[in-house]
Amino acid sequence: LLMKEKFLFFKMHEAIDETVEATYKSFLKGNEFFNNLRFQEALVEYENGLEKKFDTEKFYGLFYSEYIIKLGISYLISEQKEKACSTFRKLGDETNFSVRNFLRYYCQ
Repeated sequence: LLMKEKFLFFKMHEAIDETVEATYKSFLKGNEFFNNLRFQEALVEYENGLEKKFDTEKFYGLFYSEYIIKLGISYLISEQKEKACSTFRKLGDETNFSVRNFLRYYCQ
């Protein structure tokens, strides 16, 4: 029996920043749409979450990189290649293996 559950350490902290919480909620809503192949609705939720400013370095390993990758994939599927490429580049260049293939195959 294998059980898988995401555990986010920042949820343990009582004094969480409101912008991070709102961004995380948008991320979760966007994931629901993304997982059901409703990419236009996912884009709306993902973009709403990123309108809020928060410390991306602090939460980079928790959910930010997955957030950016799924936003970029949603842009690609929605045929917004330029936005997808600029989104993937937020995580780095071809040396970052989490976005390397997206950059190599779609952003040239």
